[in-house]
Formats: sequence, C-alpha cells, structure tokens
Amino acid sequence: MHRFRTAVLACTLVLSTLSLQAQINEDSLRAQVNRIVTPYVNKHNAGVVVGVVHEENVGVPKRSYYTYGKTRHAADAPRPDTLSLYHIGSVTKTFTALVLAKLIQPGQSLHLEDTLNGLVPNGVQAHGSSVGSIWIPIRLIDLATHTSSFPENYPQGARDSLTYEEMYTKVNNFDLPRAPGTCYEYSNLGVSMLGVALTHHLETNVATMLTNQVCDVIGMPDTRIDLNEEQLSRRVIPYVGNDSVSFHKPTWPAFYAAGGLYSSIADMTKYLEFMMGFRPEIMPGALDSVRIMRRQNNDKCLQPASIDSVGLVWQQGSLHAAEDPSFRTTWKDGAVVGSVSFIAFASHPQTGKRTGVVIMANDTASLQPLANEILRYLNGFAVTTSVAGNADATSNDALACTAYPNPISNTATLVVNVGTPKVVRLRIFDEHGSLVATLHDGALDAGSHRFTWDARTHASGAYTCTMESGADRTTVPLRVLR
Repeated sequence: MHRFRTAVLACTLVLSTLSLQAQINEDSLRAQVNRIVTPYVNKHNAGVVVGVVHEENVGVPKRSYYTYGKTRHAADAPRPDTLSLYHIGSVTKTFTALVLAKLIQPGQSLHLEDTLNGLVPNGVQAHGSSVGSIWIPIRLIDLATHTSSFPENYPQGARDSLTYEEMYTKVNNFDLPRAPGTCYEYSNLGVSMLGVALTHHLETNVATMLTNQVCDVIGMPDTRIDLNEEQLSRRVIPYVGNDSVSFHKPTWPAFYAAGGLYSSIADMTKYLEFMMGFRPEIMPGALDSVRIMRRQNNDKCLQPASIDSVGLVWQQGSLHAAEDPSFRTTWKDGAVVGSVSFIAFASHPQTGKRTGVVIMANDTASLQPLANEILRYLNGFAVTTSVAGNADATSNDALACTAYPNPISNTATLVVNVGTPKVVRLRIFDEHGSLVATLHDGALDAGSHRFTWDARTHASGAYTCTMESGADRTTVPLRVLR
C-alpha cells in the first residue's frame, strides 16, 4: 500500500477573491482534490468518486468530477467513472424527506403534525408516550427529525434481513423511553417508519415512490433501489478490509426508505445542484421545507447548548466553529456494509456563494473529513494536508495554518502549527503585491503559534498571507470586508 507523504506548508489555496464573481481555477481545484483524496484511496485501497459544484457566476453552477482507485480489488479492475454505481446508504433518507416535503406543501395532503394514526397498515400500533395525563403521539416531524424516540436500529443485528412484518411486530412491542419531539436520537427505524407512512398514504412501495417522486423529477436515471442487469454490471464492489461484500439488498426491504438507494456520481451531482438551490422550480416549496432548521441536535438531550441542528433529515452545523461559527453546512452521510457516502453544501455567510461536494467509496472509513477539506478550499479557508482518518497523509515535519475570521472586519488570528522547529517568515501582501505587514520572521519551536493581523487601517479587498520556510513558499488568501 502506498503512503502519501508531504512536508510542504499546508496552507495552499489559490482563490484570489471570495466575491460571487470569483473564478475557481479548474487545475488548482483538481490539484487540491487530488491532494485531499489520494491518501484515503491509498490507505484503504478504495475506489472513490467525487463531485464538486460551485457557483461559477451568480446563479450559474459549475460541476466537476474526479475518480480514483478501482471498482474492485483486482489488478485488471477498471477505474470507477461517473456512471459507476455505489450503495449510498443513509443518504437515501434525504430522498424520503423530499417526498414528505412535497406532500406537505399548500394544497397537498399531509402536514408535519400528522400522527402515525391512519398512516400505517392495519395491525400496526401508532406509538406515543404519556407525560402525566397527556398522551403525546409520534408525528411525521418527529420521524423526519430523528426525535421520535425510536432507537437507531431495532432489533439489533437485523439490518440486513428485516422484513416489514418483523419490523411491525417489534414496533408494536417497543416502549418509547421518552416523549416524542424532545430529544434527538438518530434512528434508521424512525425514517423506515416514515417510509411506511408515506408509501401507505400514496398506495405504493418505497422503490416506486422514490423513483417517481424524486429521481425522475430531478433527472437521475441511475438512482434506484432495484437495479437492472445493465446497472448491476456497473456496480462497484463493496469491501470491508480486503473482503468483498455480497449483494444483499433483496433481503432488506424494511429499511429501504432509510438506506436502499444506489446512485452514480453523475446523478448525485445533479441532486447536489438541486439541493443547493439552483433548480427549485422543479419541486416548488419542497426545497425550502426540507432544508429549514427544524430542531436542535441535542444528542439524546445530553447537549442542551448544542449549536447543531436538523432539518427534515439533513444535518446542519459549523464547518469549523473555531474559525467562523457563522459558516454552516448542511450535510448527510451514509454507510452500509462496505460502502460509504457523504454529501454537503453551504452558502458563504458574507458573499452568498454556494458550494457543495458529494463523495462515494467502496470502503467503511468516513468521507466527512475529505468533504469538509474540499469545502474549506472552495470557501477560502486555510486547508491542511492532514485529514482526520488519514494520519499517513503528512509527515511530522509539516506545517499547518488557519486564519479566522476570514473574511476579516477588524483583526484576524493566524494559527501556525509546527511539526519540528524551523525558521518561518509570515507576511501579508495586498492585491498589488505590496508588503502590508510582517507578522513573524524567525525561528518557531514545535507546537502551535498564534499571530494577529490588525486590518482596521487597511481598505476592503483581497490580501495574501505568505508563509516561507527554507525553499518552501505557500499562500493563504485573506479578504477584508466591512
């Protein structure tokens, strides 16, 4: 297995400005994505596909695709392409949420406050919980925001073979540990029951519902639960370590609404583009309904001060709270045996610029650190060569730098992390290349070092922080906005 090692300064960014009109250089974007993703591919022997969408001009999205590794562990295996099919797991939940969002629009037939009563087959007990003399039922909003009080998986160990009848029996005999609507607890079972309610209401099945209500509307012909023979030939083989995983989904009906879809990166970038708001007219009102903050993600009520939240299924939180708490992303991850996926998007709080990324792999290691690094690059944050879960990506000699807040209104803090002692020169230049300030010029011990740049006497515009150590030179774009 190859190991990617680098000792370069880790703050390389090529954005010249954070305005909506700024152009992202495709060669630079490819280089950054390669740098971020290659260590994961090498470490896990994975076949990885990446889709990036960014607002090239106001209202104009630009798509880019990148593929890595192989579709299976064999010397003659091909590289995945934009039509290779991956099991996207729990990202399926966002499709189920879109169906709900469509059905709660004015003039439609459902409301978020509707209870499970009347929306489940005969013989299924609609659950709730007593608080004193008040009975609190499970509502659709509780299922869609992971606050139903259903556990993540129930029964344990049945995720690959649970039938609807078995699920109904278990649900009928399950006592909720708390009142619905009070505590966030991620639940595959809860979204699966949301799928039951929606399909019962529409008189259809999950596969047909998701195809007709979402995939065909957006134009995603390869996003399906049931794959035909031609699509099966494009399926990337999932792996756990070096062991391949069989195609087991036909025995997995009860959880289809929570994790049954396959998709390609070509389809998923279309979906990402829609979720970023570039084509809201194809589902009037649904996009706003599914993305709006609904409830706090308080982790089983253990984190009452949490700033994370949830829309309809979609998670919401800070990209990097230490640098800019106002910069929030909307995201969802997916993981089934041998396959992982991650999708995220954001609008820059100062510029409004929209960016997004979706990644899929035939492995078990999380893709969230990779996606976050790509989003950081797209939005002008300092990026590092050390990505969580990719400890082999850097050498102990590497430097890492972050700048926050960025854009800057008054002062900015630059944090430089030094792996081994070295001489570092840290300087600020304006957009004309004139030296504005020297923050440091000398030796730095190993560890973290903070430097402050006072920008209050400087005009709004683009600036560059340049770090030099020996023959290495790298830049971090800064933006002053008032």
